Parts: sequence; structure tokens; C-alpha cells
Amino acid sequence: MNKSNPDSPQLSVWRLDQIGKEQRRPSLFSKRGCPKGDKVRAKRTPIWPFAFFVLGISCLIGQTLVIRELIISFYGNELFSSLALGFWLLLVGMGSLLFSKLFQKTKPLPVVIISHVLIALFLPLEIFLIRFVKIFTLPGQLPNFLPSIGISFLILIPFCLVLGLFWTMASKVYCQLKNDFSLAITRAYFFETLGFVAAGLIFTFILISLNEFISIYLIITLNLMMALCLAFSAQRRAVFLKSLTIFCLIVFLFFSLSPFGQQIQKKILSLRFKSQILIESINSKYGNIAVTQSQRKSSSLDPSGSVLDQYNFFQNGLLIGSNQEKNFN
Repeated sequence: MNKSNPDSPQLSVWRLDQIGKEQRRPSLFSKRGCPKGDKVRAKRTPIWPFAFFVLGISCLIGQTLVIRELIISFYGNELFSSLALGFWLLLVGMGSLLFSKLFQKTKPLPVVIISHVLIALFLPLEIFLIRFVKIFTLPGQLPNFLPSIGISFLILIPFCLVLGLFWTMASKVYCQLKNDFSLAITRAYFFETLGFVAAGLIFTFILISLNEFISIYLIITLNLMMALCLAFSAQRRAVFLKSLTIFCLIVFLFFSLSPFGQQIQKKILSLRFKSQILIESINSKYGNIAVTQSQRKSSSLDPSGSVLDQYNFFQNGLLIGSNQEKNFN
């Protein structure tokens, strides 16, 4: 074929053919629509739908716990729950977009396994940080609006970004295993939605009235077990990933079953109530009810000048009365 003459009809046909090939060749996907890159080192096991199912459970229960903690920390102000939900959606979308570019040339399976471990780590960390902020305010003091918004946004960043990263990389693995982009993404959304539905039913009828640490333990257990299953399903040995997941499981079991872990739980619960002794904290579908004990001035000749006989009652972090008030009694 003579390509030197630009007006040659053979050259025109050749150019049209090349243009057609370029248009039919996606930049990031194979000819069936699945992401290109390194071959996925995962076996074709039925465990991958459960990974998206666990993601749905983690998202909904984690979101509910975080919003409830923010409502309690900001004395039942529903504005912060609305802002937290907006920040949540924004950050998950940002995590999915940014990390998909950052880890575009990275093998997706190790990232998915590490994401499961990070989800198990970041959810209790978020709960702790929300309660830790309370120690910088006086009892009963309403926090300033702008700093509270900034704190809420910063606290949500780690957990939400990891959720977005997990969805992107897990979808990439599942798509390559199925070798069909549209079918894989449809099923991924379907199993994640099933996780949302299951989490909503479980939280509404069981977890809502239980201690929040039980919900956190459920999320940690599901994610670490799923990470362990995915690590053992890898075609390669993945010694580091298996060791990391097993180590995290051992630490979690020690923390949750030992008396030391119970003491840490009580300390974290008492962070809401500065200079008070937490007697009881109970969750219900109407909110959180807490009873604390504090000192009051005594007119007796007690050397300390105070006695521990005042019981305070809180609803969603807001003081509703004490046993020393005549009107309250």
C-alpha cells in the first residue's frame, strides 16, 4: 500500500480502519469491559459476593453509630447528623475517585484485604475520637458551630476514604474474575444492597438497644474474618497478609475478652462526662440515657466539703435533671 500520497484512496481506507480500531479500544478496559492490568491473583471462589455483603453491613452500621455518637456529643442537635451524612457521602465518593487513580497500577487483591483490616481499625477509632473531643469542653457547654463542623469532617475522613477505596478495588477484582463488566458491577451493587438491608434489620431489632461496643465488635469480626478468607483464597502464598490478619484477630480477641478490654471500654464510655463517675449508659430506639454521679457541696463538717450523692440524668448527652432538684424529684 502506498502511504506517501495523502490523497490515495487506499490510504483513506487505512486511516478510517485505524480510527475505527482506536474508537473500539477502551483505554482502561479490556474488550469485554473489564479493567486491564496485572492478572488477579485470586481464585474463583464464591466468597467475593460476601465481601460486598460485609461492605454493606459495615457502611450502614458504621454510619448509624457515628451519627448517633455525633448527636450525643452535640446534645441532640440534628443539624450535625445531617452534616455528618453529607460529609459521609462526599468522602466515600472522594475515596472512590482519588484512590482509583492512585492505585490504578497496583494489584487490587492486597489492597482489598488491607482495606478490610483498616475498616475494622478505623470504626472504633472514630468512636473514640468523637468522645475524646468532649474532654476539651466544659460539662453542659454547647460547642462552637464552625469548629464542630470541622471536627466532624476530619473525624470521618479515614473510615470513609477506606470505604471508597474498598469499593473501587473490590469491584475491579470481581470484574476480572467474572470477565464481564456490566454483570460484575450489577452483582456487586446487588450484594452490597443486601448487606444494607440485613444491617438495617439487625440494627433496628437487635443492636439498637445494646451497647455500641457490641456493634463495633460485629463489624470488626466480619471484616477480619473476610480479610482472612480472602488472604487464604489468593493463588500466591500471601504470607504477610495472612500474618497481618491473624495478628489483628488475636489482638481483637484479647482486647474483647480480657478484663483489660472491659476497663478500656468503661474509660471510653466515661469520656462523655468530664469530672463525673459514669454509673450506667443505655441505648434505646429513643436515644441514649446515661446516669452519672458527681460531688455536691456539703454543709456538714466533712473535711472534703463535698459528698458523692448527686445523680445526674442525661438524654443524648443533654442534662435533663438530677436527684437533688426538687422539681425533678
